[in-house]
Amino acid sequence: MVRLRAELLTSASFVAGWALLTWGIAELLVWQVWPLSAGLFFLSLGGWKLLWTLATEGLYALTRTSRGGER
Repeated sequence: MVRLRAELLTSASFVAGWALLTWGIAELLVWQVWPLSAGLFFLSLGGWKLLWTLATEGLYALTRTSRGGER
């Protein structure tokens, strides 16, 4: 657990920052910001590079093998 302390603190600060930012926006606008923000948060967990690859090249780019026979 001690070895993972830095990673856990980084993850906790990321989630806390997201929650506080969403809370602030929701206070300024409306509570319906929460589902939108949660959706963006979960998409971010998957990674924006993965989303960009899916949007530009499709699933084929993720499943094809390289010329060396390795994936």
